[in-house]
Amino acid sequence: MVPTEEFGNADVEDIVRRVQQRLGKEVKVMVEPVQEIPRTRAGKFRMVISRVSDGQS
Repeated sequence: MVPTEEFGNADVEDIVRRVQQRLGKEVKVMVEPVQEIPRTRAGKFRMVISRVSDGQS
């Protein structure tokens, strides 16, 4: 996320809670502050970056 001055711990907790409501409490959610979020080739933002291995290497 790109934080604003108003963004705080309550906002992080809300993001984590909402993601876990949809994906399950066993899902580890990391909210990382960044300077900017790059757009994809299609001009959209990636809202979630999964770092889960699919086991195929």
